Amino acid sequence: MEDHGMKTIYVSQKNNRDWSTSASAYGGLNYPAVVPDDFTGGAMTYNRITDVWTPDPAYVRTHADDVYDAQAFREQLLREANEVIYDWAIDANTGDISDDDLAKLKMWRTYIKALKVMDLDAAPDVEWPPKPGL
Repeated sequence: MEDHGMKTIYVSQKNNRDWSTSASAYGGLNYPAVVPDDFTGGAMTYNRITDVWTPDPAYVRTHADDVYDAQAFREQLLREANEVIYDWAIDANTGDISDDDLAKLKMWRTYIKALKVMDLDAAPDVEWPPKPGL
């Protein structure tokens, strides 16, 4: 039943948060809810018994989040470092590397090794090793 200024949406039975304007959404495992036309949802859970959308509690960041972010940052630093040394490593393997480039390669390899052995359990207070110069 549509009222003026209202629309019907279909709320997922799985989590009571996701919704669609299609009755066939979520494989039909949904239930209708009538909401204002300007309803956008977001960070709310629907209670179909009371017909009330309740704001979700604010997310509280955990230590696990900090460790995950530190791991992702380390992976980014490792990718960047490996890009820097790529050509030097090929030159070293072929024996065609200058003393200057070999010294840089060794500094960057030391940096990479330091990144790999870091204990990130102190996140977010991680002391990252400084990047070597180019």
